[in-house]
Amino acid sequence: MIEQAQKVTPDHLRRDAYVYIRQATVQNGFPKPDGLQRQYDLHQKAVALGWPSRRVVVIDCDLGRSGASTRNRKGFQKLVAHVREGRVGMVLASDVSRLSRNCRDWHDLLEACTSNDTLIFLQGNVHDAACLDDRLLLLLRLALPTFETRVPRRPPPVVPAADEPSSVSKRDFHQLSHHPEETMP
Repeated sequence: MIEQAQKVTPDHLRRDAYVYIRQATVQNGFPKPDGLQRQYDLHQKAVALGWPSRRVVVIDCDLGRSGASTRNRKGFQKLVAHVREGRVGMVLASDVSRLSRNCRDWHDLLEACTSNDTLIFLQGNVHDAACLDDRLLLLLRLALPTFETRVPRRPPPVVPAADEPSSVSKRDFHQLSHHPEETMP
């Protein structure tokens, strides 16, 4: 496995690093002020990976916009256009949902990154979309949260504490679970 910093080559460092920041509004959900600061802190992560501060571009014009589509996200459109032009060495975001909540938009960005040797930094990891293992991880990063929102969650079963009296005694439980009149075929 290639170390994170080893994925960053001199060719990547000759291009700019782009930090993409997007945060929900109160209408879209509950924004987390510390989450916004963590996104801005990605500027320092790019510097730690070798980019001079002046070569780190922060795109935050999509604050308060939904990630469901690129339609009203000029910042994301600019990011993808600059990746396609070969101007970007690395895209940094706190997680994939900041970049996109839409598979088509995510795939467009991945294809642009793959075609132009642009790295992606998400959740503390540097990914190379041209590397099969990294690409699979990147695809899963969008698929899993999407899957989780579509699968209804069941509440966890309520288990009485050891010192609480149970409403079902052991004898009752045995009778509920064992039916001698039922025979196996």
